[in-house]
Formats: sequence, C-alpha cells, structure tokens
Amino acid sequence: YESTASKRFPEATCRVDWEFPDVRHYLAEDEAVTADEIHFHRGGQRLPIAEVPPLAFSEAMRDADLVVSVAGIAEDGAYWSAEVSRHRRELLQELAQMLGLQKKLRFEDNFVLFSGKLASYRIHLGSGVIHIMPGSYLCIVPAPDTKTTGKLYLPFADTDRKTSEILSKLLLLLNDHKIKDESILAQIQSRDAG
Repeated sequence: YESTASKRFPEATCRVDWEFPDVRHYLAEDEAVTADEIHFHRGGQRLPIAEVPPLAFSEAMRDADLVVSVAGIAEDGAYWSAEVSRHRRELLQELAQMLGLQKKLRFEDNFVLFSGKLASYRIHLGSGVIHIMPGSYLCIVPAPDTKTTGKLYLPFADTDRKTSEILSKLLLLLNDHKIKDESILAQIQSRDAG
C-alpha cells in the first residue's frame, strides 16, 4: 500500500499496520479516506490473529474504533450529496419497477427500507450502510477489487460503484433466507437475542 499507519508494541514484540489505500501524494487526493486491512507483524512475518498478544490486539482495536467513530462519515448526512442520494433513489425506484419489487421497497429521506424473511432493513443511499431495524448495524463488506471487476459493466451505475454495492446488498437482503454466509447470518440472528 502507498500509505500504512503503524504502531509498535515493544512489550509484545509486534507491530500493527493499518492500510489506507486512498492516501497518496499530498495526503489525500480524495475528500474522504478509506480505511482498509489491519494486520499484525512480528519479525517481518504477518501474525495469524490467534497469535496476536491480547493486550496489543485490544489496544489496536481501541485505536481503530476511536479513529472510525471520530472520523467516520458513513452517517454524516451533510457529507453525502442530496443530489447523489436523489439519483440513487430514482434509479432504485426504476429498477424496482422493472423487477416487480416496487411494493417491497419504501424510501424515506436518504434510506431505502424493506423486509426480507428474517428481518427488516434500511440502507443509507449515500454510504451504503445497512441497519437491521430498528437500529442494529449489519456489516456486509463488498469483495475487494479484483482483476475481473472492470469486466462487469453496469450501464445504470456507470462508474459509481457505491450504487451497485447498494443494489447488491438490497437484492441479497430481500432474499435473506437464502444467505449461506455464516457471518452475515450470525449478525441477523444476534439481533433477536439482543
């Protein structure tokens, strides 16, 4: 990566690295910075998570949580352009009509609201952040860019990858009873226990 934040833990003889792929020349060429992988190293080798000393892991995660909670823009309505959200809403409304889903979706402010068979959801049209209603966060991370990403052309999304991400999440969660990914299912099911 072009920019990696590192912190050393001398007492644990390890180092944590946090990758920031958007940080380039003159700090950032974009208005927002994306945080990526966090990984630990010892003696020049990447450590499996099970071998990371608990105190170093805890401190690194606390630091990451602080950065994300203070600097995160996902819920910042002022950051996300009203025009971008409006265009995404119009696009999703048109696609819903063509796919026969219009009765399953409801739009409120910058959110699309809908229900699967396991839960009800809302997706922010600016950030793509998902909540299981009434408010539990649902983490679904898009696959990282691969060599094949550029081969899939979605004419309605143009170069706006966030629109295709929102559409993918929407279609996945409308059919939440068919999800096989255990980490996603665990999050959906844990909101019942909490």
